[in-house]
Amino acid sequence: DNKNINSFEFGDVYLDEALRGKGIFKKMIDDTFVNIKKYYSSAFVYATANKFSQPGLIRGGFKLFDYQLSLNLIPLKPYAILNFKPLKFIFKIINPIYLYSVKIFFYFFSRNLNLKIKLVNDFNQIPKKHITHHDIELNKSQDYLNWRFKSNPHEYKIFMIEDNDKYVGYFVFREAKYKVQPSLFLADINLNKNYLKLTKKIFSKLIISYFDMNRFVFIASCVSKKSNYWKYLSICLPFRYSSIPFIIFEDLAPKDFIQIRDKTIQFVLGDGDNI
Repeated sequence: DNKNINSFEFGDVYLDEALRGKGIFKKMIDDTFVNIKKYYSSAFVYATANKFSQPGLIRGGFKLFDYQLSLNLIPLKPYAILNFKPLKFIFKIINPIYLYSVKIFFYFFSRNLNLKIKLVNDFNQIPKKHITHHDIELNKSQDYLNWRFKSNPHEYKIFMIEDNDKYVGYFVFREAKYKVQPSLFLADINLNKNYLKLTKKIFSKLIISYFDMNRFVFIASCVSKKSNYWKYLSICLPFRYSSIPFIIFEDLAPKDFIQIRDKTIQFVLGDGDNI
């Protein structure tokens, strides 16, 4: 309905091991929301909780909802995740051939892209208006984006996309380590809906032109099947590594965030604290 709703990500919760099993975790959650309700009668409070904190959060009033989030990837060095040494050795030998085929894969999709790509320092170089074409999507101001990706101890690469000097959107990547392995993550994406069909081409062009694929074990991103970007990014990142549980504090949530059957949803790694 084109409404802005106050939203909060429920971040990290830690309880000393000696104090666990005494109901203190739930009391921490209960007390938190007693205070939140003093200021907000309605709010979207969500979390992508891990398996350890999820049960406690659910007892505290959160509920799992099927936002259909998953971490999708394309492996570049499959041997790096293998433990069986003979198989690891074989895969390492044939990896140059495999990696070459992946490069051809991205090159094929990147052909005939008639758009301009600029690597920019921050979001002050990008038009202020956030482009939205989903029913549920974080409304990202310029201040938010600079806070999220520039005032951050991690380093991100921000790419502005233009069509004959007309602003089309942006992509944000982060080079990171996943379980000590160097990896590349698509942290955020925002494109004009008239250019959605070029998502695959732009992504492929960025990978081919701006990153050394030889360095990374895999390329990955959080993708929702309910996102307008799904059918394009899932071609570039075809393997689902894991599902991402999405929980919402039900008592405060507007019904539009709970009744999501026919809604389009955009949620990326940059919308959470897990990158």
